[in-house]
Amino acid sequence: MVGERTFGEGSVQKTIELPDGAALLLTVAKYESPSGNKIEDDAVKPNVAVEEPIVDDEQEAAPPKGDEPLTKALDLLKAKNA
Repeated sequence: MVGERTFGEGSVQKTIELPDGAALLLTVAKYESPSGNKIEDDAVKPNVAVEEPIVDDEQEAAPPKGDEPLTKALDLLKAKNA
């Protein structure tokens, strides 16, 4: 996996609409890694870390030069197939 450490909900929810217009969110599944670690607790840690540059709020954001994680992943695939 290539990219940066990410956090997510780590769960699947189903929305059940009620007759009075309200809704109920029911958690129906939780994502886990193959080793059993819950994604919501441990985050997803890539094998190859590629982080987007951090831009200070006071600095003007530079235009992105591309998708760095995608570029790195493609480079790894090309090297593996060479």
